[in-house]
Amino acid sequence: MIPATDTPTPTSPIAETPSSTARAKDVSGAKRQLNLASLARQTGAFLWLVLLYLWLNLPYLWLILPYLLAWAVPFVWCLPQWADSNHPQVIQPWIPVLAFILIASRRKHLHALLRAVEKIPPKTWLERGNSALLILGCLLYLFAHLVQIKGIAVIALLLIAVGAVHALFGGRMIKSLWIPIVFSLLIIPPPDSAVDWVLLKFRTISVKVAGVILNTLHTGNKTTGWTMTFSPSGDVLEYPIPAGGLGVIVPSIILTLWWTLLWRQKAITCLVLPVLSGVIALILNILRVTAAGFFAVRSPKITEILLQLNSWILVAITLVLVFLASKALSALVAWSKKKRGAKALRNSGALFSRAGKAFNAITIPFDYLFQGIGYLSKQTRRAGSVINLIVVPFDYLFRGIGYLFTLFGRSEQLIEKGLKRLFPKKRSRRR
Repeated sequence: MIPATDTPTPTSPIAETPSSTARAKDVSGAKRQLNLASLARQTGAFLWLVLLYLWLNLPYLWLILPYLLAWAVPFVWCLPQWADSNHPQVIQPWIPVLAFILIASRRKHLHALLRAVEKIPPKTWLERGNSALLILGCLLYLFAHLVQIKGIAVIALLLIAVGAVHALFGGRMIKSLWIPIVFSLLIIPPPDSAVDWVLLKFRTISVKVAGVILNTLHTGNKTTGWTMTFSPSGDVLEYPIPAGGLGVIVPSIILTLWWTLLWRQKAITCLVLPVLSGVIALILNILRVTAAGFFAVRSPKITEILLQLNSWILVAITLVLVFLASKALSALVAWSKKKRGAKALRNSGALFSRAGKAFNAITIPFDYLFQGIGYLSKQTRRAGSVINLIVVPFDYLFRGIGYLFTLFGRSEQLIEKGLKRLFPKKRSRRR
């Protein structure tokens, strides 16, 4: 008999050796590199064809491509702030897109203006257009690269764009595009030292306001800067920089302003709605900071979720609330005109005030009840604090709205003049 051995019999005519497997890996790697190289060549050829097509069909592409390349270095300088989703400057990369949408919404007027300029050429030097702004922007751009200041570089690029439009289409086009041009100024980044100082102040103020609210909700604390120390446990909560709320306030104001400009609202509406958006965003951020402090001792996981919450979620909530508020105000104005204006607003103010007092009346019995039973159990004190945290904001909100409408209702001239400017009647076009 032949003794059994441990060496396996090969399943293929050629046995696999380490050298053959390495050679096979090298061959597969070479094929993969060859495929990637061919894919890169095909992609490059396709891009060149696209650029050639655009070059032949767009007469001003020779200006657009170098201008876009000039944005590369300032974009890299601004990237640390623009890439942070909780930074107040996160909205700035979208300013050119929003400005382009504003320009596209006026395209019919711009086409009519171009045809009018072709029929009747401008006579003055400014209306004919010149390259003064274009040259000034190029010189300022070179100076910005020498001093390496991103704000000056962005201003220079805006001057180059405005100067090119003025040199090609004249001064009438600049007058027609003054709203998108002024809106484009929001892309200019402020100095980093000023931004850091404002972020620090907003964070400190938000933490102090949250500490006052938590003390009214029977959650003992002491604030020092942006830290909150709870008593009697002695736990310390340090709020991060986004707790200041500027990452919510600034995008909300800019997007609301863009929305009012896109729909061509009156000047007073373009002023009131962004301010309302900023106030709502500030209130939402304070509620977030307060809730984070409230759950810091009870449930640290909820506190971590609230502090790491993406600012765009609060921005979306703010925009929805501003939209609903604008619709509610327009409906209230329409209803007040039927009910003799100021008197109806005084009645609606009294209604909101009564709603706030009703919420306060709901709060007081629960407060005393849970305080009395709280000496027997800590859970009841927590339950009372949760009810207060839910009810108290509605109390202040309805009372504030009630006082606001009561104040408006006392002045008939303010209602008749101001609200007519806010919500003008749409004039029907004559056929």
